[in-house]
Amino acid sequence: MNDHTNTSERPVKPKPRARSFLIALVLLALTFWAAIKVSFDISTFWEVWTNPIWSMFWPIPWDWVFTKENTFDPLIETLQIAVASTLLGCLVALPVSFAMSSLTTPNKVVYFISKTIMNLVRAVPDLFWAKLLVTAIGIGAFAGAYSIILLGADTLSVVSNTDSMTSFFMAEIIFTFLLVFVILNVATHPDTKNNQYYGLAIGLTVAAGAFSVGEISGAVFNPAVSFGPSLLSLINPDLEFSNLVSHNFFIYYLGATAIGSVIAGLLFNYLLKNK
Repeated sequence: MNDHTNTSERPVKPKPRARSFLIALVLLALTFWAAIKVSFDISTFWEVWTNPIWSMFWPIPWDWVFTKENTFDPLIETLQIAVASTLLGCLVALPVSFAMSSLTTPNKVVYFISKTIMNLVRAVPDLFWAKLLVTAIGIGAFAGAYSIILLGADTLSVVSNTDSMTSFFMAEIIFTFLLVFVILNVATHPDTKNNQYYGLAIGLTVAAGAFSVGEISGAVFNPAVSFGPSLLSLINPDLEFSNLVSHNFFIYYLGATAIGSVIAGLLFNYLLKNK
């Protein structure tokens, strides 16, 4: 008796489930509801293209782009730098690699110095990424806030809209705690690995916080969000028009979000160890 198995047969295509359509309808309804709440107007998409700032980039100066001095020469120079730096790096790394090995370097002083240098070199990528993120989140946010002023905004709301410091701190601490706790559970918990709903859970948490305490604290939940406007308001206090008059609001946001994040992290670790 011969059993023949057709290995080339295609698997059956799963049929769409009613639950998928229901989720899509709910998300679509939430999107329209949020658009109505924030007074969204589709005509603003066309107004963006009439902004005078586009005159700086359009039309594209093709004569400048295709000039040899502006494109070809810098490209060749970049390749030269890459080749030279790679060759120099190899020439330096080879003897240092022997010097930092205890098998090839009996001299303890040379071994200690070379090992210390390599440990510092290994830390450079981490320091580079840290500097890059600080620049993008910090200076980039400041540049964005300053651009808003240059484009015609007379005022810039950068702090909370409440006179009560207690309300401000409680709003930021509670929803920062909820946001960080949700992120830790859907993005790092071993039981929710490779899930497909992490974005929805995080986004809905932020939306819930914005609608709940946005009028109280500004719904920052992350000091990076307020850093740019905060720094700009410190430089130019006239831009500040909040009821909570203080030039230390970035410290307030930083403190409140740090407290909420620490509480969320401690609770998550406790529940993970005692599950």
